[in-house]
Amino acid sequence: MSQWDTLEKDGQVTVEEFEDYYKDISASVDNDDEFELIVRNAWHIAGGEGWCENTTIPRHLVTDADGRQHVEMAKGSENF
Repeated sequence: MSQWDTLEKDGQVTVEEFEDYYKDISASVDNDDEFELIVRNAWHIAGGEGWCENTTIPRHLVTDADGRQHVEMAKGSENF
């Protein structure tokens, strides 16, 4: 928590401290899609498209009765 609690070391992270932390992170990231992926993965936020889709939420390959297959996020894992 010390990486966020920077302005007033009181054990509570303010919105300003949180935003300052991610401003510093974003300065070293090449593009918005990569930054989105970093934030989604860090906080287990579902979503994103293509290569910037969240990759930290467990997924399962589901086979339907008709043989079609698709990938689903494990229930209860998204946005925890």
